[in-house]
Formats: sequence, structure tokens, C-alpha cells
Amino acid sequence: MTIFKHSQEIGRVRAVGSNNTDIIPISETFFFGICDDATGLAEAYSQRQGNLAFRSGEVHHRDIVVLMLLIGYQRCFRRCARLR
Repeated sequence: MTIFKHSQEIGRVRAVGSNNTDIIPISETFFFGICDDATGLAEAYSQRQGNLAFRSGEVHHRDIVVLMLLIGYQRCFRRCARLR
């Protein structure tokens, strides 16, 4: 159901009353269609954000490991310099 058809049905309700139209089933179908669309968009957005957070976490872990290795090398070089 398009918004235009829904608007036409609302006009019919104003003219003849809600008891003489199919406004309730039409509105329910329209509303739940919008909800389904919004839920799908929210799921897609959440998935994208989750993927970005996961990739970001991988980068941080890699950076931490590299920094730890650099600190270890630095300590080794300092010890070697002291031993000379």
C-alpha cells in the first residue's frame, strides 16, 4: 500500500466514517510495512557498526603487539649498550 492510497482511505474515513471503510487493516498493513523496513535498516546499520568495531579492535591489538615488541627491543639494546 502506498502513502497515496492510504491518504485516499483517510479521506474516505472523513467522508463516511471509519466503520464503513477498511482503514484499520490498511493502516495495520501500512504501519507494519514501515516497521519491517525500519527494522531491516537498523539491522544493516548495526551489522556495519559491529564490523567496523571488530576491525578497529584488530588494529588496536596489532598496534599493542607492535609497541610491546618495540619496547622489548629497546630494552635489549639498552642492556647490550651497558654491557659494552
